Amino acid sequence: MKQILINYRILLSIFLTISLLGGCSLFSQKRNTLIKRQSAIKKKKKYFIKKNAAILPIYNSSRVGGDFLATYTTESLRLSLIKSGNFIFLPELKGQLLTSKQVLSSGGSYWPEILKKAKDHQLNTIIFGEIKDAFVRKKVDEIGFVKEVYLLSGVRVEIRVIDVEAEVEIGKKEFESYVEDKSFEIMSVDAKTLLTRRNLLLNRAVDLVLPKINRFVSSNQHAKDWTGRIARIDGENIYINAGKRNGIKVGDILRVVMEGKKIYDPQSGAYLGKSKGMTKATIEIVEFFGSNGSIAQIHSGGTPAVGDKVKLY
Repeated sequence: MKQILINYRILLSIFLTISLLGGCSLFSQKRNTLIKRQSAIKKKKKYFIKKNAAILPIYNSSRVGGDFLATYTTESLRLSLIKSGNFIFLPELKGQLLTSKQVLSSGGSYWPEILKKAKDHQLNTIIFGEIKDAFVRKKVDEIGFVKEVYLLSGVRVEIRVIDVEAEVEIGKKEFESYVEDKSFEIMSVDAKTLLTRRNLLLNRAVDLVLPKINRFVSSNQHAKDWTGRIARIDGENIYINAGKRNGIKVGDILRVVMEGKKIYDPQSGAYLGKSKGMTKATIEIVEFFGSNGSIAQIHSGGTPAVGDKVKLY
């Protein structure tokens, strides 16, 4: 009887252990499923297709910093937008497009040229802008043989965003930032050292304003659809000018859409943008090719043609 009781206790212990492990596994499975579902919801709220973008060299119209500050701002902004994971910048386009100064001083005459070049290079987004103000102010307080040097630096940058598909400017905003620096000097600083410190302060002011610009550009483009093009059709295979680097995945369904119509204001005649084109077919991504291209096949609908636009389904 005692042996039976011991065996019963052992069996009961094993049963409880299995039940507990099974319960934990079930809980873990439910929890993981919930996490995946929440992650999927978050991803749907953000576009996952990276857009092809270009930054026109920023124009420095202030009297401080010159081309050095303009170049630093341009390249720092490019790097910041790349790190955001929302944009792709094609290295081969660097220096091939117009500059911000050309666009800003043209009074709109360069718009047809810049839009044509952007479409030829399959761009979705163009960013350009101007450093409207930059300054470094110095204050010195002498305390015996020691000098207390106080430097204040600031920049004011205007950024504009063009949506190539809509052929309109969709965002324009100014951003400011300020940086201060205090140091003690026993001997006077030479002009070269002071210039270096001034430039570093201006760069720090630019660094502080970049996150604001990044959010502005991304939020403006978040509201706009990603657009690609059909580059070639060979039998059943439809070649798309976007691939893994953009974030496209095998199994994605894309819409093939007709060109939208240009809409103008009936009174002023001002160009307002394009209407959304009608869907003529859907295609499914089946594989990738080249450095950043994908191959699709007909999923439903009519017959696509080379040059047709494709959008997320």
